[in-house]
Formats: sequence, structure tokens, C-alpha cells
Amino acid sequence: MLRLARENVPSGTFLQADAGDFTLSHLNQEGVDAAVCAFDSVNHLIEAPQLQRAFHNVHQALRSGGCFVFDVNTGTAYGNRWNSPRPKYSRTTPSF
Repeated sequence: MLRLARENVPSGTFLQADAGDFTLSHLNQEGVDAAVCAFDSVNHLIEAPQLQRAFHNVHQALRSGGCFVFDVNTGTAYGNRWNSPRPKYSRTTPSF
């Protein structure tokens, strides 16, 4: 994913880091405009202190007015998705 981002925005700076233990102060003293945490990655921060450190680190990395975009799933959503029976599909030949 980072490779694709770098290819599409060569002038951008993209980093892979542990959300609970990172800093960007060595890159930009002013902070960054945005941070993105996709694919329910926040869900992997199970303990409250981990989540608090991650949000603190992102806050420290953002400039004033910066934006943090993330997505999460709830236990209910996972339960509905994983506990429901799988639909059965049959192969059919399309008719034209």
C-alpha cells in the first residue's frame, strides 16, 4: 500500500510505524496536515492505554487544524459478519 502511495504521490512522505510508539518530530517541526489509519487498524489496539498512546501520538504529529481519519468496527459488527451462516452460491452459466 505504501509503495502504491509513493508511486501516486512522489512528493509525499509516507511512513509505516507502530501507532503506540512513534514520533514525527524528526521530519517536520510544524506537524502534518493529515494522518490516515485504515482497514480497522485501530481495532488491533485492544487495551485502553495502547489506544490512548496512539491517539496522543497522532495528535502530537498533527499541525493545528490537522485531520485524523480512521475507521473502526464494533464487536457487534464482527459478530454479525462472522457468526452468520455463509450464503450458498451456485455456479450458473449466464444467458445472453
